[in-house]
Amino acid sequence: MSEKSSINGNHNTSTEGNNINSCPYLGLQDDSATYSGFPSTWNICYRAQPTDIPALSHQRDYCLKPEHRECPVFVAEDKQKLPKAIKHHSKGLSHKTKKMMFIGAIGLLSILVILAVFFRDYWTGVLFEGSPILSGRIDESSQSQESTPTMFTTSTMEEMTESPPTPTIIQPSKTPMDIEPSPTKYDPVLALDTPIGDEYEFIIHRVSEGESLQIFAAEYNTNIEAIKAINYDLIAPLWINWIIIIPMNITDVSDLPKFEAYQVTEEKVDIRFLAEKLSANLEDILFYNNLDSDHVLNEGEWLLIPHSESES
Repeated sequence: MSEKSSINGNHNTSTEGNNINSCPYLGLQDDSATYSGFPSTWNICYRAQPTDIPALSHQRDYCLKPEHRECPVFVAEDKQKLPKAIKHHSKGLSHKTKKMMFIGAIGLLSILVILAVFFRDYWTGVLFEGSPILSGRIDESSQSQESTPTMFTTSTMEEMTESPPTPTIIQPSKTPMDIEPSPTKYDPVLALDTPIGDEYEFIIHRVSEGESLQIFAAEYNTNIEAIKAINYDLIAPLWINWIIIIPMNITDVSDLPKFEAYQVTEEKVDIRFLAEKLSANLEDILFYNNLDSDHVLNEGEWLLIPHSESES
């Protein structure tokens, strides 16, 4: 296995200290003295005002290298806003924004239901104004018409006793017109804390303070032995910010290989090229990540990289 710079081995923790070649203003959102050793949205620039997340490509080329001394924010005399060119731009709406939109939609729907109930009688009268019974209003003309008796003549009675017309039966077409809808292909989400896989499902998780193997086993319906068995490089005790792989709803992992988590650091990466680069089996990568062979990887996505038995 090669290219471990994007895997677990290079994580910085509060017990390790920061790399002297990296920018001293780089730190985690909740700990300015610690940062992730690879490009990550967990890293923020404390030199910027306000603090912000540098682009992953900028972290790779400057923040995590001696070249950070050439960064325009680093060399500026005063703190300044992070330039748009080197600022990380998240894709899609944030979870908080989606939650607020959902709550707003529920509130609007509730208001509409309340208005519909209160104004039901009014709108019934407006929509059915031509019908005295439905509108709840009976005028004098309708009363006089109802009080007038109906006279039937002999011809009228004969017409009423005639046989009803024969209904026309429409035969269904002998040619079926069944049209099957075309399936829509959706690319799986390859992200932290999101189920990855199909036949077997896994969670790639970054360890937070206070978390343990016992907590993960209870939360994802597995056991500690299974978690230890599928992680290629697992430390004990767990370190904060360490990346761990957790099997979901399975305790017997004897048929599964060991896995290592890998984060893509470039845009539009061919998965066949990545498998060759990491000396990993392409079919196993496709199977355990539930991907097609023509899938193109994007920067920031996470993958499960299976190890062969010889590597274990």
